[in-house]
Amino acid sequence: MSVSVLSPQTIHTLHMPVDLELKFANGPEWPDIVNSLKPGLHRRGFDISEPLCLDWYNESVPEGSGASIPTTRGSRGGETLVILIANSKNMWPSFLQACKTDSSLLAVADPLDGYVEHSIQSTIHSSLPGHKCRYFWSHRQSNELSGSRYVAIQRMAQAAGLAYMDPNSHLCLHPKFGPWIALRCALVFDGTQYTGPRKTPLVNRLSPSTEQICTKSKSCKRWLKWVAVRDALCPCHPWRYGDDQLEYHYTKNKAVLERAISRQ
Repeated sequence: MSVSVLSPQTIHTLHMPVDLELKFANGPEWPDIVNSLKPGLHRRGFDISEPLCLDWYNESVPEGSGASIPTTRGSRGGETLVILIANSKNMWPSFLQACKTDSSLLAVADPLDGYVEHSIQSTIHSSLPGHKCRYFWSHRQSNELSGSRYVAIQRMAQAAGLAYMDPNSHLCLHPKFGPWIALRCALVFDGTQYTGPRKTPLVNRLSPSTEQICTKSKSCKRWLKWVAVRDALCPCHPWRYGDDQLEYHYTKNKAVLERAISRQ
C-alpha cells in the first residue's frame, strides 16, 4: 500500500480557517494596507492618510468633468480601496534633510514634487512588496483621466471626511491642522475592497467675511494674498507653515529652498 506524504504547505492549508484562506487568496485586507504604509509615510513627513471607497470620490465629482477615476478589470468596482495621502508642516524638515543628503533632488524642475513621488513610491515598495496600486498625483496629470486630467483631490478630501472644502476660498480645512495641509496623492488599490465606515461630513469653519480677504489684501504679491486667506481662519494657528516653507509652497523658488537647506 502506498502512502501519500503531505507537504508542510499542504498540511497548513488543510488546517487553515476558511476566512484566513480567503484572505491570503485575495491579498491583504484594507486595514493591513493602511497600517503597513503609515510608519514609512510618517518617517518621510506624510503624516496624514485617509482611506475611502472609490465611489465616494467619483460621486463627488461633477458629471462631465472627466475627473472620475475609472475602475479596472478585476477591481472591486466602486468599493475599491483608495488612500489619500497628505502632509502638515511636519514634511518640511524631512524634505530639507533629503535635499541635503541627495543633491540630485535640486537638479529636477520641482524638487518637492520629486521628493513626494520618490518617497511615496518607495514606501509602497518597501511596505507592500509585490503589491501594485495606481498613483494619482495632485501635481501631475493622469492619462487615465479626461478633462483637465487632474484628480479632484480637494473633493476627495471632503468625500473621505478628511477635510472640508470651502467653495469660495478654495481651502481644505482639517479639524486639527486647519488650512495648513497639502494634499499629495491618491493611491488606488484595485484588488482590495474598502469596508470601513463613512465619516460624518465636516462643516465649514470659515467666517463669511474670510472669502473677501484675498481681494482686500494690500500685498502686490498674489501668493501673499492666499496666505492672508489661510491666516484669516486662525492668525496664530499652531500648525501654520514656517516662513521658508510657506514661501516655497507658493513660489517654488529654488533660492528660497537653498536658503532653508543652509539653515539646517
